[in-house]
Amino acid sequence: MAEKKKEVPKHIQEFYNRAKKVNQLLAATEDIHSQAYSKALEVIKDKGTGLPDHDKLEDTAVQDSMIDKMIDHYKSAAVEKLSELKGKDLKAPGKGTIEEDMFLQKYVGITRSQLTRLLRKHKSDYTQKKHEGLRDQLMEKQRETLLPLRHAHLDEKHLDDIVKYVGVGKHVEAGNIHEMAHAGLLLDIYKDKGEITLADLAKFDLPSNYFKKEAKDAMKKLKDKYKQAA
Repeated sequence: MAEKKKEVPKHIQEFYNRAKKVNQLLAATEDIHSQAYSKALEVIKDKGTGLPDHDKLEDTAVQDSMIDKMIDHYKSAAVEKLSELKGKDLKAPGKGTIEEDMFLQKYVGITRSQLTRLLRKHKSDYTQKKHEGLRDQLMEKQRETLLPLRHAHLDEKHLDDIVKYVGVGKHVEAGNIHEMAHAGLLLDIYKDKGEITLADLAKFDLPSNYFKKEAKDAMKKLKDKYKQAA
């Protein structure tokens, strides 16, 4: 007889649905940043070899052309995504306007003026590696902004269900959890592993009052063990 599939409470399924959308958006944004630089390399391509010549970025006019290419891609990609979400065609703000900077800051994380300052500073050193460093910084900021949206619908009345669903009721006092982000962490671990052990929980800096007495004692031993191994 087939094992009965575990029923997922509505608010927990909502968390996982939101998490999926956040992950999709982060992946799409990361790709947009990478493509923006790849497309802009056309500006500094050597006509003879067909390869990028970063020395051309010592020229301010070439920097401006590269900036235009990158910003055009950022705007078109953002408008395309927003048009899909809103179900109607939208237009990007005009070049060099405050509306453009506001639009880019909100949907991409960097403005034309910020990108210009970077190119002016780094010039020929604005390599793909340098751009990927910028991309990763922007992605981390976006991640910090988006991750809380996954658990924004959760509150105290959902904690008992969450603790029961992930199977940590013998270790954790649901009523003592005061950060919904920690409830989200439990759901993340459970989705990744299919179970949660005390060893899993000991890897995170969770408040001690979340745990029942026996679990606290066991957690202390585990954390001491991890410190000795470090």
